[in-house]
Order: sequence, then C-alpha cells, then structure tokens
Amino acid sequence: MLVTSNTKHYKSPVLTDNHVRVLTADEYLCELFDSDPAGITESFIGTASIRTRPPVTATEFADRVDAAGAPRFAARIRPRLHGG
Repeated sequence: MLVTSNTKHYKSPVLTDNHVRVLTADEYLCELFDSDPAGITESFIGTASIRTRPPVTATEFADRVDAAGAPRFAARIRPRLHGG
C-alpha cells in the first residue's frame, strides 16, 4: 500500500500487477475507521489528548485532520467524539 496525495503519478500497471494499492490519506483513514470504528476512535481521542503544542480537543483535532486533507474521515469520526 502506498499513501500519497499525489495519486495521479502512481497509476502504473507495475504497481497494480504487484498488488500495490495507491490511496490518499483520506481513503486510508476511512478504511482504517471502517475496519474498527471503536478502536480508531479511541486511538484518535488518545492522540488528541497527548498533543501539547498546542493542546487540542478531539474535535479540534478532527478539524485539523479535515483541513489537512482528510475530510471524509473527519466527518466519520466527529459524531463519535463526545464534545471532546
């Protein structure tokens, strides 16, 4: 698996022939979330809680993830954040 924001340069038969999937960060995070929503949510909240420069709530962290290019993932996880 290759995670990149520049997927258009990785549409090579060599990659597909070798079973290399090319995903955006948003696609990858959505796949992770879909495979284990509770675990990914717990990990996400934990990661937000240890950020100190600057400290952020889980909801603010979701906003940053959204702005960084993973809007679908952020939309999926936000309802699971308890006002965080």
